[in-house]
Amino acid sequence: MSSQNNLPVGRARIARNLRDWRATRGMSQDKLSELSGFTQAYISQIENGTCNIRIDSMEKLAEVLGIDLVELLVR
Repeated sequence: MSSQNNLPVGRARIARNLRDWRATRGMSQDKLSELSGFTQAYISQIENGTCNIRIDSMEKLAEVLGIDLVELLVR
């Protein structure tokens, strides 16, 4: 099943949720990059749904955002 942007539903959901949680925290992609150890380009790719994200990476981003991993998967 695909989302309206032709992305798999799960990937689109993670992209949207990461972007929303980051914005809620008042964090730029650069700041999230700095705190997580991932490049800003990788954060951008995740938020645009152009890459598959590993569960370990999702866990790290959730930790930096101060949320439970499940928050990146629901909504």
